[in-house]
Amino acid sequence: EWVILTALAGTGLAAFNACILIALPHADPAVVGTFIGAAPLGLALLGPLLGGRRPTIRLVAAAGIVVAGTALVQGSGRTDAIGVLASVGALGGEIAFSLLAAAVLPRLGPVRVAAYSCALAVPLLLLAALPAGEVARWRLPSAVEATTLGYLAALMTVVAFLAWFTGLRQLGVERAGVLVGLMPVATLVTAAVQAGRAPDLGQTAGVLVVAIGLAAGLYAGTAHPRRAGQRPEPTDPVEKTADQQRRSVGQASMTSAT
Repeated sequence: EWVILTALAGTGLAAFNACILIALPHADPAVVGTFIGAAPLGLALLGPLLGGRRPTIRLVAAAGIVVAGTALVQGSGRTDAIGVLASVGALGGEIAFSLLAAAVLPRLGPVRVAAYSCALAVPLLLLAALPAGEVARWRLPSAVEATTLGYLAALMTVVAFLAWFTGLRQLGVERAGVLVGLMPVATLVTAAVQAGRAPDLGQTAGVLVVAIGLAAGLYAGTAHPRRAGQRPEPTDPVEKTADQQRRSVGQASMTSAT
């Protein structure tokens, strides 16, 4: 678990943020966002494979629709080779963030996974700051900067991580991953409010495509064909054992009656 948490901190937190900061001077935010918007497709493919299952065609198709809608929302922009490589690195960090967390969430829970991964990311970032020469430029933040950092710590880290890890444990990697497609939509809405004008036609179409993909993805994750009146198989080991015992008793009673 410590190895997985360290890998989570190194890829999903430290490397992810470093890649974004490296990419932004070389690429428009729209380009970086488009790359990260491909995360649902990666999670829909890799999540089942790591669990020893085959990806469902419907869920992969839904993730592809979300990715297409994300590209429409973000549009296109300038970039170079460094921007593309850093954006791909950020995409890998986004995918690893959910895949690695899913491996330890059942036993540790959202609070401990969030706390341990954040704590482990601090020394990793300190080690990265040394060769980057950032230590010499360190200073105390201003009042506005401190308020901004407090917002990032409280809402964008504590609240956001707990919400995401809770949803990841309840929905699974594939279905929760489809919801990553909401990020560019939320960015679009925020930008429209700040600019005081409605988004253009292409971006609006992208939002609708993302909505269709999300609906299809969540429906695909919940659709389990079952005969009417048939009870779902229990997944909890204790409940499964109890269910098997009840069935054994029922079969024995039917045999005796016969």
